[in-house]
Amino acid sequence: MLGKFKLVGLGALLLVLVGIIFVSRSKDSQQYAASQPCATTITFSPGNFLKANGMNFTYKGQKVCLYGATIYISSGPGAPGGSWTSTNFTSRMDWDLAMAQKAHLNFIRLTDYSSNSTPENPIVWKNIDYFIAQAQQKGIFILMDLSSYANHLKNQHINPYDASQDSGWQQLITFLANRVNTYTNVTYKNTPNIAFYSVKGEVNPVGSSFPSSTTQGYLDFYKRTTNGIYAADGGHHLIEAGGLTHLNQSNSGIPWQQIFGLPHVNIASIHVYSANRLDPINGSNDLNKTLPMVVTWAQQNNKPLDLQEYGLVNQLGDNARASAMKTIQSSAINHGFQSIVYWNLGPETTSGYHYDVNPNYPLTWKQFMQGATDFYGTTQNMNTSSPTYDFWYYLRNFQKGLPFVKQASTTPTPAINNDKDHDRQDLDNDRNASDKDNDKNSSSTDKDADFTTTH
Repeated sequence: MLGKFKLVGLGALLLVLVGIIFVSRSKDSQQYAASQPCATTITFSPGNFLKANGMNFTYKGQKVCLYGATIYISSGPGAPGGSWTSTNFTSRMDWDLAMAQKAHLNFIRLTDYSSNSTPENPIVWKNIDYFIAQAQQKGIFILMDLSSYANHLKNQHINPYDASQDSGWQQLITFLANRVNTYTNVTYKNTPNIAFYSVKGEVNPVGSSFPSSTTQGYLDFYKRTTNGIYAADGGHHLIEAGGLTHLNQSNSGIPWQQIFGLPHVNIASIHVYSANRLDPINGSNDLNKTLPMVVTWAQQNNKPLDLQEYGLVNQLGDNARASAMKTIQSSAINHGFQSIVYWNLGPETTSGYHYDVNPNYPLTWKQFMQGATDFYGTTQNMNTSSPTYDFWYYLRNFQKGLPFVKQASTTPTPAINNDKDHDRQDLDNDRNASDKDNDKNSSSTDKDADFTTTH
């Protein structure tokens, strides 16, 4: 009898210890950011993919802090022209990647690449192949953003969230996962420098402007698409719903907690803007209300945080713009975000309003680079590394019937781009809105206000 009591007592003790270990590991994973340095050199290897470790990202066991920018191809001094549909576009992509390296970026979000072309345009995807391959050689992760397809549907006055459009989404997802990069000969689902997929950000509040959906409709949309990505990708890459806004509105109808909590959504992702673009800090409910609210949710659910987009208009002036950038960067870092992405890295310097960051705005550019140091902890010894392919990798590929890897050239032949520069694509009418009655306050007199898109 005494032996039975000892066994019961020992079993209870073991349960308590397991519980303590579980809670401890959960807390440890949330504090991983403070205790571990960020990688300053990323060497991509086949078969290795970015992982979520609690609230942090790791690659091959090493903590990764993703610091980057969007690239949608704007025009400006010194930059080759063209667009994603240009056949001679490598010189522009090389320019963008060189700018990213100067700013110490290790993460790029490609967007607006097919909003106004067919979703499977072979020229567009060959250009994206090149960009991914060159980014891989330079130690840069890529965010595969599918919002361009939603914009493509919207431009045809089709609601991208309707269940009737699911076959198109699944076709695109299957195409993307199984596409063989024409420069590396590796499928996208096996590409190591794709960080994660993003579906669609900045969805409109329920019952607001086109396109929108119901609360259940939004949840079903993200469930269908993220399930489809997970299945097509084989679970290799992380997935996020997209950078959401309007979350501080109790009546927005966007079920963000349920969306972020879906089985195959690995990341809590938001955008941060102000309803008044000339008051980016005090006027930003995204920054002052949504951000801390989503941080609390992520801590409770042990998921990484992605500031997928924030932007500051040039009309602020260089000094005020740099100051606001520092404030937003510091807020994201202090709240434990493991990914920070600025909108947009580009050459634009027009007298109208735009959001591009480049050396023509010296104070803002200096802070943009300083943000990398603040986030990584250092930018010293940052360099690029080519993937390594050992005998066992080739043997595994042979056994699986997969193609061997063909390295992308590290010295591409520059192409002369004769395409006409196109104006910056302006933001959607709801872009900066944090409250339903505070739509982006762009005037019809603004230079670029005739071309709108969402992300």
